[in-house]
Amino acid sequence: MKIGGYRIQLKNSYVNLFVPIFIAAVLAYYMISAWPIVHTDAMLLIRVLAAFITLSLVLIIKDEFIIQKADDAPVEKKPFFSSDQECMKFIGFVSLTCLYFIALFYIGFIISTLVYSIVAMYYLGVRSVLTLTLLPILFTGIIYTVFRVLLLVRLP
Repeated sequence: MKIGGYRIQLKNSYVNLFVPIFIAAVLAYYMISAWPIVHTDAMLLIRVLAAFITLSLVLIIKDEFIIQKADDAPVEKKPFFSSDQECMKFIGFVSLTCLYFIALFYIGFIISTLVYSIVAMYYLGVRSVLTLTLLPILFTGIIYTVFRVLLLVRLP
């Protein structure tokens, strides 16, 4: 894309910007919905975290772009996905995540999170049996302890 005397390009594919933009949208929604209590003491930590998250997102997004002086050289078009395999991997991971959200209601948090973590890690290339068993158990246990035991939040 050419803006003024500069050409702006992405270093990699557009997929790398999906998570930062999604987090920015969730943060914006949360801050807008919490606007009536933004200036109270209940939002002190949230405001600081929102500032750090915003700064991090700006730096992540800035790092994904290449800004150069424009010249008459032809611009190389990059596809959204660099290969069909990358496209299928993305679609498979999104489908797996949708199945996880559905399984939360029918199976419950602990079992569905364990299964999702193991399958997602295997799908993304982790092949160590020790990592595939230990990390999901530890991850699920920590989340359960923090939310259910410490914060007294009911999990599905």
